Amino acid sequence: MTSLGFSNAASELALIVFTTLTPIASISCAFIALRLLALKDVNLISFKKLSNLFWLPLLTALLGLIAAAAHLGNPENVLYVLFGVGRSPLSNEVISLVIFLGFTSIYWLYSFSLKPKIAFIKILLLLIVLSALVFQWFVGIAYNVTTIISWNTIYSPLNMWLLSLVGASLFTLVLWSYVWPGELKSTKHRTSIRNLRPDETLLVIVGLLSFIASLIVLPLWYEHIATMRNALVSVTLLLPHFRLFVIAYALFTIVSFGLFVLSKRQAARSKFILSFLACLTMFLGVFVIRWSFYMIHMTAGLAQ
Repeated sequence: MTSLGFSNAASELALIVFTTLTPIASISCAFIALRLLALKDVNLISFKKLSNLFWLPLLTALLGLIAAAAHLGNPENVLYVLFGVGRSPLSNEVISLVIFLGFTSIYWLYSFSLKPKIAFIKILLLLIVLSALVFQWFVGIAYNVTTIISWNTIYSPLNMWLLSLVGASLFTLVLWSYVWPGELKSTKHRTSIRNLRPDETLLVIVGLLSFIASLIVLPLWYEHIATMRNALVSVTLLLPHFRLFVIAYALFTIVSFGLFVLSKRQAARSKFILSFLACLTMFLGVFVIRWSFYMIHMTAGLAQ
């Protein structure tokens, strides 16, 4: 039956990619927007550089949206999404993402303006934060549905939030390191959290606390759903080795943060490679958990 679980996940690969990339990218944009709001002078070089870096999480979110569009199959299904706004969790999720992408894209393009209006910049940044949070909320709600008994639990949106915070913390830290690269540390001195700026330290704490919380919540989630079954199969048959997925997620996440810290004292080329590997391992860790989530897809129609 494990093969059936993998078949379930493989058939929903597009949605796994979507729920891996897009929530992390949206929260990362919210972190960047909040950091920009904390900078008083829009003429600072760091303000310009940080604003310009929106393109990477924006591109990541767009890739997630493309994956979601691929899941729809027939382009005509987009009409059903549009007409379902307000009553369909899927429609709310997609439309809130489009709105978030719109605000972020407008801000990114406006960031190249030679004479930006401070009031307009602050309004856009606040809208980016708000729309990112609204999208994140709708993503969690969309996968807490009564028609799929194994997903109909408070742990579904909670896991989504925690994974997004873990991933976005690392993703944002990598981006910030290219705005404020700092001094190259001697290889004789170990890189530690003491080498980080206060804002970086705050994000590390957010990521670490979210990571620890996820390691607590994930087993609780599996324990909660382990007894669920329908007329054909049970959760434990679809996903018998959930511990291995949690271990893989934990290892990927620890390695990703370790690579980031290590990259802080590297020259440009090595730093880019380590930063890329840090982001890659982080996304792989979240992907592993999202894959396991789709393995236990069990509809309520056949529930006992």
